[in-house]
Amino acid sequence: MCVAMLCTIRICMHMYVYYYMCTKLSLYLYQYHRLYFSAHWCPPCRKFTPQLAEAYSAHKAYVLANSLAESNTIGEIEVIFISLDSVKSEFDSYRNNMPWLTVPFENLHKLQVKDTLSQKFSVRGIPALIVLDGSSGKVVTKNGRGEYGKYFKGEYTTGSTSGCILS
Repeated sequence: MCVAMLCTIRICMHMYVYYYMCTKLSLYLYQYHRLYFSAHWCPPCRKFTPQLAEAYSAHKAYVLANSLAESNTIGEIEVIFISLDSVKSEFDSYRNNMPWLTVPFENLHKLQVKDTLSQKFSVRGIPALIVLDGSSGKVVTKNGRGEYGKYFKGEYTTGSTSGCILS
């Protein structure tokens, strides 16, 4: 991922973060970034999102509980939701189930964030979870949905889901 793309995502995230007061940390501080492509209208997405949210929350709790004991050896991660929804009210309703950062609905289309990132990472179906290295922006895996258990620490359940094919 090029630096310009990371800067675009970072700018979008900072606007959103300020609005929702989620966090003030810059994205480059994380070991891994996960781009989560999903939509409310996709049944497999609605099944996978709670699983991912549970793993995300368990990881954050694990990091908090073990941060002093393990120093910086715990991989800090951040998930960024990139919606494929086309209706804002549906986006808002679906987004309420997610504890992570989100590209604001308005920027998905105005700044072409959704289209640019979908093409960049060859997203052909959802849910899709692309894992990026936090320092270089390079793709670690495009199969983050199938491998999410490798990156999250803590106690949570895992499951498998099918996907929706995009046209």
